Amino acid sequence: MELQEAGRLGPDERRAGILAIAREEFLREGYSGASVSRIAALVGGSKATLYSYFPSKKALFIATAEAEAARCLDQLFEVVLEHDVEATLAKLGRRFQEMLVSDENIAFNRLVVAEAARFPELGMATYRAGVRPGLKRIAAYLERAMKEGVLREADGMAAAELLLDLGMGQLHKLKLWNVIPAPTEQAIETAVESMLNVFFAVYGNDALAARARSIVVPAAEGAVPAA
Repeated sequence: MELQEAGRLGPDERRAGILAIAREEFLREGYSGASVSRIAALVGGSKATLYSYFPSKKALFIATAEAEAARCLDQLFEVVLEHDVEATLAKLGRRFQEMLVSDENIAFNRLVVAEAARFPELGMATYRAGVRPGLKRIAAYLERAMKEGVLREADGMAAAELLLDLGMGQLHKLKLWNVIPAPTEQAIETAVESMLNVFFAVYGNDALAARARSIVVPAAEGAVPAA
């Protein structure tokens, strides 16, 4: 992506363009290998121009992580939170699983984890831009389901945190650790079913919890290649 021939852009558009180019540079080269000079050249200006938007490479990196977290949040909530709780959480869980194991998400996850110890602000920025708003939206939805009696009365935020923690399960770890190249659709469906059965066993109303506890979800066949 290049901005040299993009014409006259407003500050917000130019900032977004810088972040898009920086995202590709950081993903390709990592933080240490990324070049501000190369990013500035692709943007079509000087390093001084780039630094007028982001005062340092570190600030650009953190802003890029924030933008990526916000993009993932928008992608997740393309799923409409409808009245049917079971169907909605199944759709949300499927979208979450697909997003987690995507090559781009895995690459950015590795990048953030690799640099979070050096830049504590990085993890906090990512959490505030993506994870926290997502948890709040899911918690509000779950609290409505609790009031309607589909879920038992509980703390909505704690329920949302458990749901996302269950989603970041076996498939995500296997892909993150490069054990598998990509999970099959069947493996994703099995992971979603397992995630929801555990969640409903804990937070479902009596009937929903009893049904969830009666279901035994098998391990996803073929998720891990044979030795």
